[in-house]
Amino acid sequence: HPDIADRLSAEEKQKRLFIFSAALISIPVCVAFGLLHLADGRGLLGSSSDFLTAGIIFLAAFFLRTSRRGDLVIRIFILGVSVQFLFYIGSGLFGGGEFFWLYTYPLVSIFLFGFYEGIAWVTVFFTLVFFMIFGTAWTTISDFGIVFKLKFVISIGLTTFMAGLFESLRSHYYQKLQERKDELEKAAREIKTLGGMLPICSSCKKIRDDK
Repeated sequence: HPDIADRLSAEEKQKRLFIFSAALISIPVCVAFGLLHLADGRGLLGSSSDFLTAGIIFLAAFFLRTSRRGDLVIRIFILGVSVQFLFYIGSGLFGGGEFFWLYTYPLVSIFLFGFYEGIAWVTVFFTLVFFMIFGTAWTTISDFGIVFKLKFVISIGLTTFMAGLFESLRSHYYQKLQERKDELEKAAREIKTLGGMLPICSSCKKIRDDK
């Protein structure tokens, strides 16, 4: 809505645009996976998880269009996705395919929440994930073996490190651009003020004097 967009910072607009773009791509993909899982005999449980994920993404995009509390909507959205991922891992319905989707978690969380809060979300989430995959009594993932699990832990750590590094660089240069923008706006205001004080010829644009 225009009245909401006018009150948003450039950073907030970027985050909302990211969610809208992700929804445009992810919702059809999740629905397609749900139909595929329904057709290949995984049952209603497997397909309903995909449909539920599509619903969560749709609701996040919908409320972001109408809500001024975008930060709250995004946190609820990430929390819902986190619960869905944990369900995928614990259920073992997708035979390990759910692990590939987990690599998006550090990238999305750190971008949406910033470096420090994003790292906190990633730490809590993957602590639960690692507890599940190494706790053989909690999940069927024990069938994948210790080598697979260690490779997964290392690769997730590297992904999180790179995501944090890129976000730090992006935030640094964004702040520099904002400072430069503020300086230019201040200079433009000063020039306008001086222009109003000085008598300037409308024809030759030179400052008029007594002669």
